[in-house]
Amino acid sequence: MRVPTIGWDTGAYNCDLGRGNFGDAVRVIQVSMRRCMGQNIADDRDFGPKTQQAVRNVQAKLNEWYNAGLAVDGRYGPKTRQGGFPFAVFPTFATWTPREDGYCYYRIDP
Repeated sequence: MRVPTIGWDTGAYNCDLGRGNFGDAVRVIQVSMRRCMGQNIADDRDFGPKTQQAVRNVQAKLNEWYNAGLAVDGRYGPKTRQGGFPFAVFPTFATWTPREDGYCYYRIDP
């Protein structure tokens, strides 16, 4: 499974993404929000206003589901990840194509 990180080989998962970021980490979040949370969002790798609103929607839903206590600020960071943010499962590290079955991984950190 691909989880946005600050260094794939360091094991550090404290990625912090917001408006103006661009790249594969943003795409993983976009695909995950679309497949796992039903957000109507393109996976264009651009963290623009639509992605920001989708993150806000997901943060509000996580607060509702898990009483996660997240700030609904539209930024993806450690607290949002730890609060149950779902990730679409990608079959291998050699491809950026998510599994067709829509399988999602939900993780709640204590």
